Parts: sequence; structure tokens; C-alpha cells
Amino acid sequence: MNFILAKCPSCKGELHIPDDKDIIICMYCGTNIEVREAIRKSLNTNNTNLMKLIEEAIKNQNFTEAYEYCNKLLETDFANYLVWYYKAIVISRLAVENNLRIDETKSCFENALKYTPETKQNDIRGKIKEILYVISEYLYKLNDNNIRFIEQRETTVNIYVDNSKKIIRLLKFIPEELRIEENKFYEHIIFLCNRIINKHNDIFISETFREELNDIIFECNNNLSLLNPEKYERKDAGLLSKNIKTKKSKRNKRYIIFTAIVSILIFVMIATNPTEQMHKIYITDLMYSLIVKITTEVSVDSGIDNPFTNEKNVAAKIMKETMVTIGDKIIKIDNYLLFSIGSARLTTGNRENVTLGIFGKIYQIRKFDRFEFDTKQ
Repeated sequence: MNFILAKCPSCKGELHIPDDKDIIICMYCGTNIEVREAIRKSLNTNNTNLMKLIEEAIKNQNFTEAYEYCNKLLETDFANYLVWYYKAIVISRLAVENNLRIDETKSCFENALKYTPETKQNDIRGKIKEILYVISEYLYKLNDNNIRFIEQRETTVNIYVDNSKKIIRLLKFIPEELRIEENKFYEHIIFLCNRIINKHNDIFISETFREELNDIIFECNNNLSLLNPEKYERKDAGLLSKNIKTKKSKRNKRYIIFTAIVSILIFVMIATNPTEQMHKIYITDLMYSLIVKITTEVSVDSGIDNPFTNEKNVAAKIMKETMVTIGDKIIKIDNYLLFSIGSARLTTGNRENVTLGIFGKIYQIRKFDRFEFDTKQ
């Protein structure tokens, strides 16, 4: 059984009411008191006091205290839209460099919007809109402090970029959730993006993130031109032209790099394309190795030494010269500038490709299990 502090509706005397009873009698005036109604009135009174404490704490910038009051009030009145609004403000002011608590702030604003009665929607939307501009400025300056630690922590760049993106997303709450389209929002976003781009050099901001910011600026200028064509038409057209030129310049740069790489590759392939003599030496060596293979098998069967295994042997030298002579007649080299193909006439009467020459090397592209070269003179 729990006791709740309440007041007698008749004599206003303070009572400790048990929550498991239906009716009690006031100890001061003897009036019968309905417990549930007394508790409800007591909670309403306490909630009113807590709301005043929240507002007073925010006014005095006691944000930790205000945060505790908000949580306490939400325990008994979860759908109180004004508390969610105050809690969003408080959380944003409790943020620190490495934890801006942007997602929490946004979630509180979403709940404030969710629980606001229809008759007060316009009022709360206006309040959230105005405070978001203030919060974004505060969070931007707080996030900027991360730059001071750039040399001390490698992750600072990623933290800074991630926080910047979150601040922009928080501001986008205005047109996306509040459904408020106004020049001030887009001008504020453009101003914020330009500050991020211009304040720091390439050490802090990657080219990819810079492009993302430029795209956001471009989108905002488009929306400004729709809201106020006379004022923003020229600016938008100028930005469009600049954007197109930038993208065209990047495409041209990539094309130049690609062309240079291809040109160098082609030059190397032409310069290192194997000569006709390299193909002939490779193929005649292949022919000689097949002769050695065949004669070795015969020598093993007959029990005699193979005279061709030792290239210094007279018989080996004669056979080698013979293969060269035959090769001159049956080998043909086709030069395709970037690469070359060596072909030979076989015993079948057909000419088949045997070698590929590329990047200064010869590669065998046809395997032989036996001697198939045409030796007819």
C-alpha cells in the first residue's frame, strides 16, 4: 500500500491518502473523500508545479536540473507535448563536443509534434521552427571545437563530418516534419554549408563531403527560386552554371587521366612487342625439346645414351641447326603492333598459332604431346 500526498477538497487540509482505498474520511472536517478523484487532483497540482520548475530551471540555465524535472513529469504525463518540447531544448544544451545528442533532440521534437492537440499545432510548429535555428547555431559552434583536437585524435575528422550531417538533418525537420517552407530555412542551410566548406581546408573535409554540401546548397537554391523567383532566379542560374562547369571539369579531368593511362599502356605494348626472331627462337627450341623427348624414350628402350640431351654434343648441334633451318621455312610471324602471333605449319598441312608475344615476353598458346611440325623441305 502506497500513500499519496493530497488535500481535502473541503477544508484543504493536507492528507496522506492510501491508494488501495475507494473512500476515506477527512481527519480534519469529517468529509467523505473519493480517493481516485483526490489523487487525480493531487497529480495535476504536482504536474503544474513541475512544469513551473522546468521553466524556471531553463530560464536560469540549470539544464541538468531541468532534464530531471522533464523526466519526472513524463513519468506521470507522457503525452505532455510541452514537456517534450522543453526536453528537446534541454538535451541540446547538455550536448558536448563528442556527443551532440542530435538524434535525442530530434526524437523529442517528434514527440512534441505527435502529442500536440490539433488546435495548438500551428503554435508548437512555430516554436519548434524558431528554436531549431538557435539550436543548430549552438551545435555548430560546439562541433567546431572538435577541430582543435584534429592532431590529437584521428577520429575527430569523422566525428566532425558526421555531426555536421546530423545538424543539417536536424534543420531539415522544419520543411519535412513541420511542413514549413520559408526563405529563412534555406538561407540558413546554405549559410551553414558554406561555413563548413570555406572555414576548413582539405585536411578536414574530403572532396566527397564537399560535393555533398554543394549538392545541398544547389537543392536549397532551387527551392528558394521556387519560393521567390524574382529574388533568387539569378543566383540559382549562376549556381547551376557553376555546378555544371564543376561537373564538366571533373569529367574532363577523369577523361584526361584515362586517356593518359591508355596512351602509356599502348606505348609500352608497342615498345616491348617481341620481335620475329624471339618467336622463331622459342618455337625452334620447342621443336628441339620434342625431338629430345622422343629420342630419350627410344634410348631408354634400347639402353643407349641419347646424343641430343647434351647441347654441346656434335649431333645435338647439328639437330639444333636443322630445327632452325626447318623453322625458317614453316614458321610465320604476324605482327599486330601491340602484340604478335607466331604460327607454324604442321604435318596435317594446316598452319596453327603456337606462340603469343606481348609486353616483351613469349607465351606458348598451343601444347604438343608429340612432334607435329612439318619437316618436309
